[in-house]
Order: sequence, then C-alpha cells, then structure tokens
Amino acid sequence: MTNRYFKTVPATMEHVEFLSENMAEADVKEVFVSSGRTPREVLVESLDICQKVYVIVEMTKGEPFAIGGYTHAGICWFLCSNKVETFNKAERISFRAELELNLEKALKVHPKLWNFIWSGNPAHIRFTESCGARLGNPILGINNEVYVPFEFLREDFEDIPFEDPWEDNEDV
Repeated sequence: MTNRYFKTVPATMEHVEFLSENMAEADVKEVFVSSGRTPREVLVESLDICQKVYVIVEMTKGEPFAIGGYTHAGICWFLCSNKVETFNKAERISFRAELELNLEKALKVHPKLWNFIWSGNPAHIRFTESCGARLGNPILGINNEVYVPFEFLREDFEDIPFEDPWEDNEDV
C-alpha cells in the first residue's frame, strides 16, 4: 500500500493567495501566455466561475501543493506549486494517486474533460498524457502561441476523434 501524504480539500481564498505566490514557474508562464493575467487574477476568478475548485494539500500541515478544477462545460485545469519538483519518490507517487482520484471523481460528473496546454510547458504536456489524456494536434491559439488540445474520456463515453468537421469537404 502506498503511503498517503496528501488529501484534497475545497479551495479557499487562502489557498489561492498561497499558490499564487508559490506557483511553479512554467505554470506562471502558461497562465500569463494564455490569459495575459496573473495567477492570482485567474485563480480568484476560478473560485466564482468553476463548478468545482479543489486543492491538494499535505496531510498533516495542510500546505497546498496544487489547485485544479473544472467548469460546467467540462473544461479542466490544474496548476502546481514550485515545491512539487522537490518531492521524493514516495511523495510523487502519493501526489499522483491523489490527482488521479480527483480526475476519476471529475469524470463521474463530466464524461469528457478537456482543455488546451501551452506548448511552452512540455512537462505539463507529458504529465497530462501520462495521466491518460488523449492529445490532439497542436494548434495556433491565443496570442499566436501554440497549444495542444487534450481530453480525458470516461470509459462509457463515445470516443470521438479530434477532427475538423470542415476538412475534406469540397462543398464548403
């Protein structure tokens, strides 16, 4: 049995403040590139507009290490603290297990979770794919940056590939 170092709690303004100041640099850049705003601005807004926002905290001290959530449309997101990179192997395994438990719970609510990852954050892309996400082809998006679409599908959800419905249609 894996030692459990982390648990999930509902996000609070205190979590937002802490994680805004201690976010992983690659996540700070991704937030700014995709929104033009600071992590704090984006996270404060998420508390109001998201269906669910949660924080993964250390079991005994309650220190927050990640924040994530999803909207009513199934748009999911996840951002980490700068301390995640310092985890030992047992902590990484426990952290990932907690993240996967949250993903499993979210897929019970939404059979399809999706979003886009900024291509300038390759670790985020690799991690998302390793958690079972299906990646689409990179696209040019906000601020002329390249983004990789991804989706998580519940097992009973119809598997619809990423395709352009207008592609190869000579009548359009």
